[in-house]
Amino acid sequence: MLKTLRLLFVSFLCIIICNSSLFAEVKICSEVEFSIIPVEERIATRSFPSVFEAWNPIWIEGIPDWERLVNAELVPYHDLVFNDFIIYPDLIESPKDQSFNGLVTDFVIDAERVKTLHHYYLSRNPNFVYLFEWTFFKNTLEAYPDDPIYWLTDTDGKRIEYPDSGTFIVNFLNPQVQEIIIAQGTAIASCGIFDGIMIDSFIHDGAGVLNRDRSPAPDEEIRAALIHILSEIRSHAPQDFLILVNAGPGGKSHLKSFTHLINGNFMESVREPWREYNLDDLILIEDTLTWDEENLRYPQINCVEGFGLETEHPNSPNNQKWMRVFTTLTLTHSDGYVLYNRGGFYIGEAHHDHIWYDFWDADLGRPVGGDETKAQTYNDIDGLFIREFTNGWAVYNRSGKEQQINFIAQTTGVASGATSFRHVIADLDGEMYLKTGITADINGDGVVNILDLVIVADGFGEAEHDLNGDGVVNILDLVIVANAF
Repeated sequence: MLKTLRLLFVSFLCIIICNSSLFAEVKICSEVEFSIIPVEERIATRSFPSVFEAWNPIWIEGIPDWERLVNAELVPYHDLVFNDFIIYPDLIESPKDQSFNGLVTDFVIDAERVKTLHHYYLSRNPNFVYLFEWTFFKNTLEAYPDDPIYWLTDTDGKRIEYPDSGTFIVNFLNPQVQEIIIAQGTAIASCGIFDGIMIDSFIHDGAGVLNRDRSPAPDEEIRAALIHILSEIRSHAPQDFLILVNAGPGGKSHLKSFTHLINGNFMESVREPWREYNLDDLILIEDTLTWDEENLRYPQINCVEGFGLETEHPNSPNNQKWMRVFTTLTLTHSDGYVLYNRGGFYIGEAHHDHIWYDFWDADLGRPVGGDETKAQTYNDIDGLFIREFTNGWAVYNRSGKEQQINFIAQTTGVASGATSFRHVIADLDGEMYLKTGITADINGDGVVNILDLVIVADGFGEAEHDLNGDGVVNILDLVIVANAF
């Protein structure tokens, strides 16, 4: 008998030793060290346009969603992502859901695999920002004990169901539940892989995330609970820990009580399937984005998502036009991130799927100037916006008609391919114009004026200050300088 027990013990010890390398890799996330550039620096040094990924990966025809999530090679160079492709499937209890499973206040990861993937993405894009999508206010009934303190109920005492089938509103008004949620948020913040969190459905005029018609709780109580939760998480998190919320295009009213806590508003700009975006839609997005940029916490990560025309191929001329509109609207009005998806919301597909547009490969560099350069009109024309970057300009036109833009430098349109000092842009369209190095500021004093005109006039018949490339300085070059005055 003793011999048998010894054999069993030795066998068990061998199993442990043989598998020790496996056990060594599995750690609580907060115990894993990630050596990366501070997130504030990654945000501040990125070039534009700046594209983000919301949940769903790049759409590649013929490759299933699952493979695109786990195959690192298929993920391009997004500057900001809220997705589970790095930690999947490491989350404890609920590997296919990024929500913590009820009472769980930390999670286990395969440390080496996660560190390798994280390093890989940062090597592809040093400005990569990774957010944990955390919807703490809803969960399945299996997540928490069957106890009234864990679930919000309506006036009839019934649990309040979330619009997602099978999920219910967690009672985040209860102090005991708040402590669990705060512990979960603190765990995310202490895990070096995450730069912050994204909280979905942050709506109802700052009152949070409820079906307001069913909840007896007053708005003030809901706001106070959310402020307490987020404030406590902030008190335990690094100073530059990011909080992005989905407050939508109407986010001004939703976020007024949270400006000291929130770094960005995710504008999921859903529209009805039977129409394209109209002027009112665009103006609402502009106004909200401008307010977000002026009021939310630094460093900011405002995100604007346009929904594609689901009846057309995502790369159709019409979808390309609307992609340019959303890209240049975001560029001219913010230092934020942009996305344009396939529009599958209405056809039963993953509605944040998107292709990678060649337009996004352009390198505009960084904005020239500060916040005063945002939402500036060209020549005071209502609805025609322009913003200069180190490598060019972004122009967004919703003025109601085609417009001509005269630049002080020769530029090449990214979409049009045309090179000139003067470009024409259609209504409800956008374009990025890259500088070629040829400028009408002949003397380099930072402004085009009569002095530059005199220099060009003095070179009539010569080639030195030939601006239009026809080989000789003539009246056409004088017109270019005059237009750039």
